[in-house]
Amino acid sequence: MTEDITDDDLKASADAARLTCACFALRQAARQITRLYEAKMAHLGLSAGQFSILTALVLHDEANFTDLATGLGMDRTSLSRALRPLERSGFVTLSPEGRKRRRTAKIAPAGRQKYAEALPFWQQAQAKAARQFGQRDWPALAVQLSDLVETHT
Repeated sequence: MTEDITDDDLKASADAARLTCACFALRQAARQITRLYEAKMAHLGLSAGQFSILTALVLHDEANFTDLATGLGMDRTSLSRALRPLERSGFVTLSPEGRKRRRTAKIAPAGRQKYAEALPFWQQAQAKAARQFGQRDWPALAVQLSDLVETHT
C-alpha cells in the first residue's frame, strides 16, 4: 500500500468501485445468470457455455474457429477447449487443422437433437431471468447488452 492513502480511504474507494464499477457489476450478474441457466440444464449434461456454442452452430451450421470465437466473445484457445467435450459427446464435428490453421466446427445431428431437447429448459431459465430483472426492464437491458457486445466485436 502506498504511504499517501489510508486504509479507510482504500476501503472507501473499494466500496465506490463495488457500487459503480461496470465490470464488477456485469461479472457478478454474469455469474448469477450463468448459475441460473446451468441449474436448468444440468440434468441434460450441458453447461450454459456449451448451449451458447450449440446456438451459434445451429445458426451457422458450420463455422471456422476464428469467426465462432469472435461471435461468442472468446479466444480461439478457450473455444478449442470448450469444443472438445462437445466433440466427445458427438454433438459437434471438428475438421482437422488445415492451411493457415483454419479449423471448422460443425453441428452434428446429435447436437441438433440435444439443442432441441435443451430449448424448453433454456426458455424456463430465460423467463426466470426476465422475472428477476423485471419484465418491464428486461427487454431494454437485453438490447443494451447486445449493443454493448456489438460495439466491441
